Amino acid sequence: MGDGDKIDFWNKHWYEVNSLKDYFPRIFGLAIKKLGKIKEFGCWENGVWEWKIELLKWVGSADGRFYPKSFYSKVASVELEKQGVSCAANPLCPFCNRSPESINHVLCHCECVWQIGMWANALWSSLIPIVQDFACCPESLVIGLC
Repeated sequence: MGDGDKIDFWNKHWYEVNSLKDYFPRIFGLAIKKLGKIKEFGCWENGVWEWKIELLKWVGSADGRFYPKSFYSKVASVELEKQGVSCAANPLCPFCNRSPESINHVLCHCECVWQIGMWANALWSSLIPIVQDFACCPESLVIGLC
């Protein structure tokens, strides 16, 4: 191996192993550097070889670890941004545009959401008899006639 300046780290066919990229595909997939010689991926420190393989880091969570919840949040925010919905930190409530958006605010304190809920409740109350009639006798509903 010498000083590692001539052997391709990921693509070299090792004894009983095709290549490191084939043997460790997940590490290769996460590696930032995909090409290089052995000496570019580590060094000798106090007589011990220390690997220096820089891996991609998930930026969706504070600790850099992957969590399904952080992935969903990140993907959702990217898709919302594509649709023109801002996902900036602490945006204002899209209903009242007065308070920072939070689950607590939207579900408990937003006056606009409260008014929408009251309207929907009144509408639903007037629709219940129609829905009940239709459930009992679906042919009684005539579509398209006023």
